[in-house]
Amino acid sequence: AYSNKCSAERGRLRSLLDSALADETGDIDAKMQWTVLTFCLKVFLKYGLKLIGWPAAIPFQNLSDGPVSMADIRELIGLCERDPERPAEPPQLRFVQATPEELREARMDASLACPGPLFPAPAPKYGYSNIGRRHPCPRYDEGGQLTQPRYERNGPKSAKIVPDEEDSEPSNANQEGLPRMYTRWGVQLIWHKGVWRELCDGELSDDPISDCE
Repeated sequence: AYSNKCSAERGRLRSLLDSALADETGDIDAKMQWTVLTFCLKVFLKYGLKLIGWPAAIPFQNLSDGPVSMADIRELIGLCERDPERPAEPPQLRFVQATPEELREARMDASLACPGPLFPAPAPKYGYSNIGRRHPCPRYDEGGQLTQPRYERNGPKSAKIVPDEEDSEPSNANQEGLPRMYTRWGVQLIWHKGVWRELCDGELSDDPISDCE
């Protein structure tokens, strides 16, 4: 028995993925792993399976640590279950066979085996909204009367973020519209065809994966 509802939800998700892995491998002792290295070694490379369908907005890590919320866990549980209206279709979050190329890449970089992002991209650092505007500073003439400024500096300001479609030189590296992610080692990842892949330096081509290989 679990001590609270949150622990029960986490336990349910672990149980669902443990069962899915055991069914796919035929190994009743197979267990889902929740860290980068253990997932790579004990699931991805050991069984040659990858976990697809993990939402790009939910970091992959131990369920008891970090920013994974109960709403995230419930979403993952829902993705592990079959749609009752389409029982013949597999669940969205499931194990499938990894390709030889994916296995080879994971041996060199364990983060490439992860089903989801490790860390969200750092938020951009913006300046204050009042930069360039006139600050209140009353001035008085010799007679003690309040004087008006010569002109106001409260004109229109440029947007802090320029969308790619409005940018004169948009980047095509992240083709599926998801934000880039960074590992703790500073490696940039992009979401491509349902998995996170490492981004090559200076990559701006139409086919980001082919340039990396």
